Amino acid sequence: MKFMMKASAGAVALALLAACGGGDGDGGSSGGGGDAKLSQEQVVWLGHESAFIGTGIPMIARSLADAALSFLDEESPAAQKNCDPLNGETGTVSRTFADVDEDGLLSDGDKVELNFEACYDSDEDISLNGPVTVTFGGLTGDIFDSSVDSTAKISLLINSLGLDQTETLNGTIELDYSYDTKGTLGRDDDVESLAVTSDKIAITSQEDSKTYSVDITNYSSAATWGYDHLLYSLIKYGVAGTDALLGSFNYQVSTSAPVTEQDDGTITDGEFKAVGSGETITTLFITASGGETTVKISSTSGVTATMDYAEFDNL
Repeated sequence: MKFMMKASAGAVALALLAACGGGDGDGGSSGGGGDAKLSQEQVVWLGHESAFIGTGIPMIARSLADAALSFLDEESPAAQKNCDPLNGETGTVSRTFADVDEDGLLSDGDKVELNFEACYDSDEDISLNGPVTVTFGGLTGDIFDSSVDSTAKISLLINSLGLDQTETLNGTIELDYSYDTKGTLGRDDDVESLAVTSDKIAITSQEDSKTYSVDITNYSSAATWGYDHLLYSLIKYGVAGTDALLGSFNYQVSTSAPVTEQDDGTITDGEFKAVGSGETITTLFITASGGETTVKISSTSGVTATMDYAEFDNL
């Protein structure tokens, strides 16, 4: 495996699903679906979600693709692996490998069917249950060998994947991966790139006996890896649905400056804009020379907020 994955699928899912049930408000004020202006609490929450949904989708996509590849990057591929268990149960991830040409190798059209059962991420307090189908195509070179150029187009079919015991994720995510060695022996100038797209990702959740739903549409991002970070030249998507704090909302989100994400998932630089019918919310990340990251969130309505990254991350 070569995808530079640091975050677990569960950790990413938590960031992705925060929009479905975050906050303690009554949802009485309308978000981007009307002309009503958002409160400061709502503006900050929407800025938070704009960033973490944007970077969360490619992170969970890489996590699931790597889970499939981990079964194949072995001399004798396993059919089942243990994962951290949920509530003391035996947690497992199983796979079925559909080898279209029956050559025992990864080829165009091959599929890996994954099924997570009672998997648990103790750091993020989130479970992972259900099926994912991973289909490979566009393969050149050897994606398991970092000394040669390679490409892959990977499709993830996610069908009612359970997250955090109350949320489910449905949709298809496409990954377009390339690794360029630049024809040199050293790795310092290697370029590893990933483009991620999805027509629609649907998320539903339950909170306090209420059901919330969020649709992420026309998602696309393009990024390259550095030594210890991921640089996004583009992230854009639409997001609409219902939320405990925002009520009903509908926004178009895009980056207005390149976004830098560290290996641990921390966003250190860049800018997101969420455009609704009533106002536009901007979320700006600035890292000083000493390494401290400040997040500035502002709305065209005049509402502003400034905080350090730890406070922003823990909203």
